[in-house]
Amino acid sequence: MNRFKIPLKYILVLFLLVVIVNKVEAKKLKGFIVTEQNDTIYGSIKVNKYNPRTGAYYFFQINLESCYSQIYFKQEGKPRFKLYTPDQIKGYSFNFKDQDYYFHSFLIQSKSIVRSEQSRYAFLILIKKTRQTSIYRSQRYMMKQYDESVYNYFSISTNIIPQYTYYYHKNKSDRIIDHKSQWLTHRITYNTL
Repeated sequence: MNRFKIPLKYILVLFLLVVIVNKVEAKKLKGFIVTEQNDTIYGSIKVNKYNPRTGAYYFFQINLESCYSQIYFKQEGKPRFKLYTPDQIKGYSFNFKDQDYYFHSFLIQSKSIVRSEQSRYAFLILIKKTRQTSIYRSQRYMMKQYDESVYNYFSISTNIIPQYTYYYHKNKSDRIIDHKSQWLTHRITYNTL
């Protein structure tokens, strides 16, 4: 009597689930990029539905975390997606569930002891725009400060928290944000008890 025999239907279901998850990992949304020469090119943008850092899968939403550092864009009529980073294009936009998302490329200058962080390119999402200024937001994840006595060693994802940094930018042609433009840094904390 073989107790470890797995029926074929379970293997097929598992295989189909793996194929489906791989197909729906990224959502292809209509959008455009703006090149360094100010040309607007229309096509499709891949936006992740899976967050590899926390292990979360967004069934009816999208994960914007990777949108701050890179995008995959496919021009209309072209067969493949191409990777773009903030130092290659001026920005991009897409629409998801009747909401427009505008990401602009900026050179962020900060006072840091780490040389590579003193000057770096990043996509920032446009939050609010007026005639004189705009407010942009960046996002990154950090390890949560924890108390050793209540630390849950089996829960990695609850120990990673998002940090949002907001920036003022005067609506000029420059794409540089210095440390003085940093307006607010906000960390979202979760109560684990």
